[in-house]
Amino acid sequence: MELLCNYSTPFRLGGEISTASCGRHLAEVLRENQRLRKLELTFKSPDDKTMELLCDGLNDPECTVKELKLGGEILTMSCSRHLAEVLRRNQRLRELELALKNPDAKTMELLCEGLKHPQCTIEILDLAGETLTESSSRHLAEVLRKNQRLNVLFLSLKNPDDKAMEVLCEGLKHPECAIEMLQLAEEILTESCSRHLAEALRRNQRLRELSLSLKNPDDKTMELLCEGLKHPQCTIETLQLNGKYIIQNGKWKETAMVESPARNQGGVKRLASSESLQSRKRRRPDHFQNP
Repeated sequence: MELLCNYSTPFRLGGEISTASCGRHLAEVLRENQRLRKLELTFKSPDDKTMELLCDGLNDPECTVKELKLGGEILTMSCSRHLAEVLRRNQRLRELELALKNPDAKTMELLCEGLKHPQCTIEILDLAGETLTESSSRHLAEVLRKNQRLNVLFLSLKNPDDKAMEVLCEGLKHPECAIEMLQLAEEILTESCSRHLAEALRRNQRLRELSLSLKNPDDKTMELLCEGLKHPQCTIETLQLNGKYIIQNGKWKETAMVESPARNQGGVKRLASSESLQSRKRRRPDHFQNP
């Protein structure tokens, strides 16, 4: 681990990182390496002491990490508490990506306490896994209402229930929500979910880019989505369905349309459902790209 003190960005480490000794050495790297900007770690059931020591390093005033990606079975209640403390104290951290496996309500509550704290500097949030229960969605919606720095949200969800999507969309359509770019992946769009999302598209005046990964949506689901997209108050400038651009920078991509791109007050008449995403590939605005 001592060799990593001369390591420059990015740094990726996988495997069974689960001991307190590993956590202690990594924390020392975070305190001493002034060039490290991106940290990707995959854990397998780390104990609480390991996460505590790692987060001590992330909390250090000398830590320069701006992008943090944590995968594996990481988010116990105790781990979430340590990570929330990082979100409150680390003033350089801009991007957080977490792959979660069935976190309970208290775990998500603690994480979101950090995300909605006034000192949290996260601008890009990426959550993957089976995260969106009604309870966790309520905590995330509160983050959307209170975190004025958060402007990019990626959610990769597996079969969220209708109530969870309703609560999430309540956060998205709140006047204080600052999200400009939204990506929703996996099997998310039921008829009910589409109705809630359409309402968010009508009411959110900051949202500029929408990316959806859909699996065999029925006609009513697409009709409801398009009702939101063609509404006069919808501010979407770039629309991506299943990896293909339908609208880019306010201009229609006619090859992606089923019918001619007729408009109603700048909105959408009918959209094609392109082939499924081959990978979970994301396009970010230029100012979020790594140097």
